[in-house]
Amino acid sequence: MPAALDDDALRQVAQALASLKANERFHGELTTPDVLKAVRHWSGVERLSPEECEEWQSNSRIMFVLAELRRLEHCCRIAGLKVPLQAVLAGRDEMPLPDGRTLIGGEVVSAPKVKSSDDLELEDLPP
Repeated sequence: MPAALDDDALRQVAQALASLKANERFHGELTTPDVLKAVRHWSGVERLSPEECEEWQSNSRIMFVLAELRRLEHCCRIAGLKVPLQAVLAGRDEMPLPDGRTLIGGEVVSAPKVKSSDDLELEDLPP
């Protein structure tokens, strides 16, 4: 069974995801090849040599996107979660949690209650 997840930390992740989803500049910058290349390096998908990363410090678009991703990464680390990079890149703020709840719209949403057999009303059977 997964460890209990801290609701305050989860709320921070949910709010960071919602903020990124609403951030038009962030998503606009993600459409440029140099920013995507930097994100792929940052996430470990495609590591680059140090020489290829040298000029990033002077590229405000790359630094902006990486700063936003690091902010989300910090929130996720505190909550004990991995960064949902695919959701972020797709402009979504929904993230399923191991305990069945979901982060969406800046909130932690409980999983729908599943009826147990004790909750079901059974018809009386004839004698």
